Amino acid sequence: MNLHSFLDVLEAQYPAIIEGDQSYNSIQLDLLIIDEDKRKMGYGTAIMEKIIAFADLQGVPIELTPSKQFGGNIRKLRKFYKRLGFVKNKNRYYALIRPCNRHY
Repeated sequence: MNLHSFLDVLEAQYPAIIEGDQSYNSIQLDLLIIDEDKRKMGYGTAIMEKIIAFADLQGVPIELTPSKQFGGNIRKLRKFYKRLGFVKNKNRYYALIRPCNRHY
């Protein structure tokens, strides 16, 4: 299954809008918006855990940049992503990266 099909499945399962792209060496998560009335209910964590598992199976890291554009708080978003294993992505377009944790 490719990333776009995978994200479509997640959007059908969760109250969210998710957009991303995949190159040969990473997944770029461009948008993850949880419906405003469904925030703080664990949907973001559940979605990210599935995206992380998908990326690990593909053997690629995930890159993203938290944004306040859709009502998010940058400080809280950075803390959220840090709990999921994201670190600063030095010298890159995307601010954060989660290295691949593929285990054979």
